[in-house]
Order: sequence, then C-alpha cells, then structure tokens
Amino acid sequence: MSLENTKKNNIDKPEIIYPNYKYCVWLLPENSFWYHINRAVTPHMTIKKNLMLSDAINLHSSIQNEMNHTTVNVTVDDNFLITNDDEFTSLEYKLYYSENNVKSKPEWWPDTASMPVLYKYKDGVNESEKEYMNKYVTKNTARFGTPCIILCKGHHREWKFIKI
Repeated sequence: MSLENTKKNNIDKPEIIYPNYKYCVWLLPENSFWYHINRAVTPHMTIKKNLMLSDAINLHSSIQNEMNHTTVNVTVDDNFLITNDDEFTSLEYKLYYSENNVKSKPEWWPDTASMPVLYKYKDGVNESEKEYMNKYVTKNTARFGTPCIILCKGHHREWKFIKI
C-alpha cells in the first residue's frame, strides 16, 4: 500500500469522537450472570460521572462506608432502553431499588439508575443486537455491592479502574 492510499483512507474514514465522562463512581453487580451477556462491556450502575478525582474518591469512600460490605438488591426492568450521547449509544436496563432491601434507598442512589450491557459508536443498535438482548437477558434482579472509581475517557475498552 502506498502512502497516498493510507492518507486517502484516513480521510475517508468517519471520525469517531469518544466520550470523556472523566472520573465516575460505579457500583458493580455481584451476580456473575450480568458479566456473561457481553464481555466487551463491564456491567455497572453509574452513581455519578464527570467528577474530579478528589470528588470521586470522597463519594467512593462515603458509599463504601455506608454499605459496609453489604449488597443492594435491585429490580431490573424487563425492557431495555437505548440512549445516545453525541453518537455514543448505550443499550441499558433501568434499575429500581428493591423493596427487599433492609435499609431505605440511599441518598446517593441515581435518579436514572440503569445498567448498560452494550455500547456502540456512530452506529446505532441494530435489530439482531436487540433480539439477542431480548433472548439472553432473562433475570429481573441483581445485587450490587462493589463501589469503584473509573476513568471513563476514550473508547470504553480503554476505561481504567482507579486503585485507591
């Protein structure tokens, strides 16, 4: 391949703009089921995004202290929803704080709690992906118990877990 072809191919490719959600605090599901749906996406509930590192550490510590090694039971909506943020598409399931929890819903619980299971860039979710999710997402409950901090910048496969 000549250099000219390389330049031409780079020009013809549509530019993909990856999101930058800065530091995010997630809660991870304890059920292994959710990790097998799509191994390219870490299932999680975003508690808060677009944080400075110091704010993420403070929120993480607060949640960790409040949870004190317990889990949160959630009900997973039967139907998925598709969100789009500047050509970053997510197929996700709404999460509801379960009545089976001993404690009342915590203050940090997000208004729009959901768990993503598929991410796409530029292209939307196609019909076969929707059919797959309808077929394989068969659980309507989950337990969340591990808070973590993630640097969500660039392609989702490059997002980094931050050790504190």
